[in-house]
Amino acid sequence: MIRRVVSLLLAAALALGGCSGLPTGERSAAIDFLWVSKPHGTYAGGLSHAEIHVAPSDEPGLQVGIFETKAAGTGPSWRATIWQSVLLGSLFVGIFPTEHRYWVETESLSEKVDGPSAGALFTVAVIAALRGDAVRPDATLTGTINPDGSIGPVDGVVQKFGAAMKAGKRWLGYPAGMRYTKDLVTGKMVDLELFAKEHGAIAEEVADLQSAYALLTRRRLPLRAPLDPEDLALGEDTGRLLLLKAETWRARAQDLYSHRGASDAESSPQGRGLWEEA
Repeated sequence: MIRRVVSLLLAAALALGGCSGLPTGERSAAIDFLWVSKPHGTYAGGLSHAEIHVAPSDEPGLQVGIFETKAAGTGPSWRATIWQSVLLGSLFVGIFPTEHRYWVETESLSEKVDGPSAGALFTVAVIAALRGDAVRPDATLTGTINPDGSIGPVDGVVQKFGAAMKAGKRWLGYPAGMRYTKDLVTGKMVDLELFAKEHGAIAEEVADLQSAYALLTRRRLPLRAPLDPEDLALGEDTGRLLLLKAETWRARAQDLYSHRGASDAESSPQGRGLWEEA
């Protein structure tokens, strides 16, 4: 059943950007991911180096390793984003994720790095490693990654770009619709493209994996015609599996309500409305 679901995801990924003729053996891609923190009462940006490695595997199951330079240097959301990037990146190039093993080596320059804002960057890095392409050392971007390959908004872009340009980055990518974004320190709106230009850099909007890949590697990912809707149908077995999962979640919600929800509903009109909706 799991393999069938992955097969359907693979078919959808192939329609968007699958490719063939991937290189063999161990490959890697190096990136610098951006972050923002508030260590001393004010927001500050920074970047950390990471390398994504891939190698063919004949072991059962998906293998993803994350190697850190210090204990608890990365948080659960950051680590979950690595898994998501591995899944999306491998499916995007048209292979089953279990055909390779993946590992990330990272250094953390802050007290702790967490959050999903490097999802797009890591997904591009996975694709680049699989394809044998190099990521430009003077380029980076920020943005979450969605299941359809689109890139979502993030916070702290002004601080992140400031740190990136200070470190020598000259090509910067930001999510669609975020050219004008709030500076977390001043509260004022900043034109990211003008901000970059004033510091001798170029900021570009990256709406999806295709545009992000072009920015970071100066290479184009292949496009394919979309599949017909019937080709994306999950089938009866998968439908029953999803229904069973939904029933499980509903049972858990009902159990939670019986232990906690009733008292919440009695004490708060707002709580009552939320529980009734749930």
